Amino acid sequence: MAKRLNKKVVLIGSAVLLLLVLVAVAAILHLGRDPEKFISDGDAAWLAKDYDNAERNYLKAYKRARSDQQLRIDMLFKLVDLYIETDKWPKVRGCWQQIINIDTKNVKARLAQLKYLYIIADSYASTGRSESTVWSEIESQASKAIEVVEKADLLGEERAKWEPAFGKEERSLEPVPSRTLGSYLYLIRGRAALEVARMGAVTSPEQLLTRAMSDLQKVQQLDPQNIDAYLYLADATVEQGQILASRGNVEEKEKAAKRADELLQKAVEAAGDDPRAHINLLSRKLEHAQASETAQAKQQIQALELGFVSLVNKFPSSAEAFAALSRFYSIYSMFSAYELGLKNLDSAVEAMTKAIELDKENVAYATSAANLYYRKFSVHGQKSEVFKAIELAKNALALPNVQDTTGPRSPAVRMNKFILNSFLANCYIEQILEPSQKVSQSQAAAMLADAGDAVHEIEQIFVSGEENPEVLKWQGMLALAKGNLSSAVRTLYEAYQRIKATTVPASRDAQLSYTLAKIFMDTSELGAVWEFLDGARIAGIEWTKPEAILDYLATLGKRGGWPHVISPANPYNISAFEEQFGRSRRSQSLRIKALIGSVRLAEAEEELAGFPPDDANTIRLRLAVVEAQISQLRSAIAQRQMGEGSASILQPGQVVEKQDLESDAAVKLMKAELDKHKQHRADLVQKLLAVQPDSVEEATVTKACSDLISLAQISKAEDIVNRFLAQSPNSGAALFYKKLLSEPEPANVSDQRRKEIEK
Repeated sequence: MAKRLNKKVVLIGSAVLLLLVLVAVAAILHLGRDPEKFISDGDAAWLAKDYDNAERNYLKAYKRARSDQQLRIDMLFKLVDLYIETDKWPKVRGCWQQIINIDTKNVKARLAQLKYLYIIADSYASTGRSESTVWSEIESQASKAIEVVEKADLLGEERAKWEPAFGKEERSLEPVPSRTLGSYLYLIRGRAALEVARMGAVTSPEQLLTRAMSDLQKVQQLDPQNIDAYLYLADATVEQGQILASRGNVEEKEKAAKRADELLQKAVEAAGDDPRAHINLLSRKLEHAQASETAQAKQQIQALELGFVSLVNKFPSSAEAFAALSRFYSIYSMFSAYELGLKNLDSAVEAMTKAIELDKENVAYATSAANLYYRKFSVHGQKSEVFKAIELAKNALALPNVQDTTGPRSPAVRMNKFILNSFLANCYIEQILEPSQKVSQSQAAAMLADAGDAVHEIEQIFVSGEENPEVLKWQGMLALAKGNLSSAVRTLYEAYQRIKATTVPASRDAQLSYTLAKIFMDTSELGAVWEFLDGARIAGIEWTKPEAILDYLATLGKRGGWPHVISPANPYNISAFEEQFGRSRRSQSLRIKALIGSVRLAEAEEELAGFPPDDANTIRLRLAVVEAQISQLRSAIAQRQMGEGSASILQPGQVVEKQDLESDAAVKLMKAELDKHKQHRADLVQKLLAVQPDSVEEATVTKACSDLISLAQISKAEDIVNRFLAQSPNSGAALFYKKLLSEPEPANVSDQRRKEIEK
């Protein structure tokens, strides 16, 4: 039995040993396998779209090519192509860096890294944001690449032979027009230096500008038709002029502007068949015109219209040309009187619609069109246009440059998503808070849900979450739409404080400031309202919400600045507003209040002549005029009496009796006029109580009753008191006058009796 068991153990042990030997042999054979076999298997797997298997085989080939550095580099490039195809960009960048670690002189890997970074930086710039750290890295890497390419004598080589393609990402990338490696690398380094300098991210921006201009001039030598070289050289020239002007040499700014125009004109001559050269020149002239004094700016902008119209006639198939024409009309509308402004805005919409027809997937064009329709709604009161704006923005969310990616377009994609979702959130929330047309409860609920979705998307865009002021702002706006006022105010104010701490006034969030101003508008927080409105004004709120300027002027008046509301010295005066945005009942009312506050009562009455007499607003304004007239007359009477009193002091021995003053003809006339105005005030109060009782203040009723008692018109006073008590039954002043009027002779009630009535 024991022998039989031993035999079995021996057999089992032999089998296990044989299996281990076979595994070891297989492993040795596997490890010794030729990398070419793995490459072949990887290629076959890729062809079959089995990307995971392809990746495994390429990695195995890479590991087995330890002694063959070139093969390892080839494998890394294969992996790069595979990772680009499968949208694994972090791994793409890792492979490029590994290639450079193996071969510091590898031109293709360096060009790939540079292209990736440049796309990121340019994407940020296209959405109005600048990242100095990215541009600084580009300048550094471009310098290393230039050194490598120059030593290899490749500066004159065709760029297309060396720069790798980015697969499906390539379709959405803006081309950098440089034919040779030299012109491309110097262009990128020159622009990077320019961007860092104008962001003020260095201690000596003028030195960096000099380097930038030197690089861009080299591009002109290497590639005389390179339009971007002329554009960035013009930008650098203008920036240089502004730095000199800031140091007191003001003339240099104008000289620099002229040199910039000359450079861009040369670009037109060098590449006349490229619409971008013409667009750059016209855009520069438009930018310069905008910076002029208002009256001069209007003339200069108007003079450019023919040039922009000729642009689209010369390049009828260029989407960029039509987009440039749209931008021109959009800006022209801001510098036009009201009716022409609307006409120009319509022209801007028409041109942008054509640009979209020619380039249907351009998200920037779709966003611009949505904003133009919104301005027609918000500035010109065309209520239905806001829904066209919403539809355009919603459709734009489906465009390619709004879809998630991990590639170099990812910053632009995030910004496009943020801009569109912010726009939609604003439209929805505004329609919930201040609907432009009647909406049902279900429609309001749907808009609130849509607003919530947009805000949720914004939250996903920013990694920092609640620490980001943009996230805070939209969370606060959503809370406001839901009716959570206290929570909304806390969150909005926190966002406001963070933005205020990190940006200059002109770059702050005008909408956020204006929202906070409106929340506090009818409170005692006049100082806070002024701060928010002034901030909104500086940030350009009038171009989307012109009524904010009327709020600003009204608050200025409340702070004692009524003369400034109508003063030509104030660029935001009421006349300037009406010229830009048209006359409205509110602007006219504000003008009348300013005339009253400036004691120009006759002019105020003239303005009121055209107002409907039975309108509550008209009655309130007439009351304000009468109040000012009464105050003016009382002051005049007091001054007259003080004057008489002074004269008696100067002539001792003469006693001026009270009755002598009473007999003064001028005083008699003024008192008669005063009684007339008191009567008028009481009539207006009675009329306003009939038309709009909730707008009558207790103090106004007190004055009217006091006047009527002095005029012995007890029944009218009783009518006013009863009407006011019907609206405000707990009014202490009204109840006092009700009791006082019940006395036999209200005008002669003693002080003691008045105290008793008050109790």
